[in-house]
Amino acid sequence: MNDSKILELLRLGKHSPAFDILYNAYPPICKFIKNHGGSDDDARDIFQEALIIFCRRAEQPNFQLTSKISTYLFSVCKFLWKDKLQKENRYIHSYDFDQAADESDLTEEYQQEQKYRFLDNVLYAISAKCKEILEAYYFHKWSMLLIADRLGYGSEASVKNQKYKCLEKARKIAKQEQLSFNQTEEA
Repeated sequence: MNDSKILELLRLGKHSPAFDILYNAYPPICKFIKNHGGSDDDARDIFQEALIIFCRRAEQPNFQLTSKISTYLFSVCKFLWKDKLQKENRYIHSYDFDQAADESDLTEEYQQEQKYRFLDNVLYAISAKCKEILEAYYFHKWSMLLIADRLGYGSEASVKNQKYKCLEKARKIAKQEQLSFNQTEEA
């Protein structure tokens, strides 16, 4: 199966057959991480994180793959591993990482992934009803009238009021998440 077919499967939400192929990229990544102070568990964790980053990027309509998927995954894994070593203050031979893809692109992807995780944490912490309203409005771009109809609210005004309350709750949780994230970064 070629890379364009894998991208097509991911964009259609058919992750399982795509992952069967993507896991072929794992052995060299595992070897690299183990050769650079990591364990099998580290390699699995880094590879899973790289797969998440790749899948989220692949699902974006403007994503253009400029290398083979295996090369892309290897580069992302190298960057993630280097980042983890630096955060743990472990010594890194910089020449070992010189072959990685352009770090500015990878840094941007990593930061985007951090934002997704942050948003996931916030959405996980709010009620299911709030999540439903916010997703309908922001992700599906439904009107207040459509949300009221589909989710069983009496009027547009009641949906607007509930959306406002949900946003306030999400903002409060986001501030708490940001505080805990900043405290973790400082430790």
